[in-house]
Amino acid sequence: MHFEALLPLQKQTTLNFFLDCWDCDFTFVRQELEFVSFVRDPKPADVHILSSSQRTGSGGEKFFLNFIGLNTFQGQDYEYQYMADQSETRDEVRQGLLKIIKTGVLQYYSQTGFFERVKIHLEDTREMTATEIVEDPWKKWVFSIEAGGNLQQEESQDELSLGTELRIQKVTKDWKTRIEGDYNLDHENYYDDGEIEYQVVHDQLYLPAGNASLEDVLLRRRKMATGYELRLQVGFEFTFGSIYNNVVNERFQN
Repeated sequence: MHFEALLPLQKQTTLNFFLDCWDCDFTFVRQELEFVSFVRDPKPADVHILSSSQRTGSGGEKFFLNFIGLNTFQGQDYEYQYMADQSETRDEVRQGLLKIIKTGVLQYYSQTGFFERVKIHLEDTREMTATEIVEDPWKKWVFSIEAGGNLQQEESQDELSLGTELRIQKVTKDWKTRIEGDYNLDHENYYDDGEIEYQVVHDQLYLPAGNASLEDVLLRRRKMATGYELRLQVGFEFTFGSIYNNVVNERFQN
């Protein structure tokens, strides 16, 4: 992570930091963070940076850096940790601690007008993308299942509608794969004196054995009165698969 001031620091945006870190190379920190104002005493500080460390079982050292907010930042405290292996050189350790300090001071600068003058650059030291770093057992495949139903019931008729849909999708830099399938069922019953007079299934009219003509049924369908009406609608959506959304395919934006 690298950041630097693009314009000179103005007094009204100055934050004062007190670095209380025996393990830090204070000269190195000041050289790398020239725009950060460090003070010699904690009293005028806006943020107190306090460090501690402990040895690990493997022979390394674990550092704790606590950023304690003061004055207008009272109550805004943050803790960061850095693990140094036994094989790390002194320069590697101070670089690791510097990165923690950079991360911490940004928490406070982001709340001032000076943040607009800070340039931030983030990158993985191994030049890997998020897709390459994470382990995705679903290999970017995402599955979604939707289902729902609608029931309308009256004294002289009832209607049932059911619908299901399955979507399967995978997005990479080169391809966008999307598979969809759905099934819908519509069923209507029309009654006369409690008995089914005719049915409509998938827009197809079915007449039970009887004397009713098609014309009679269609005309009656428009005139049927009802004494009550009931409506019920339910549905759900379930998505599973890859939790990651790191890939942008510029050729497929929809």
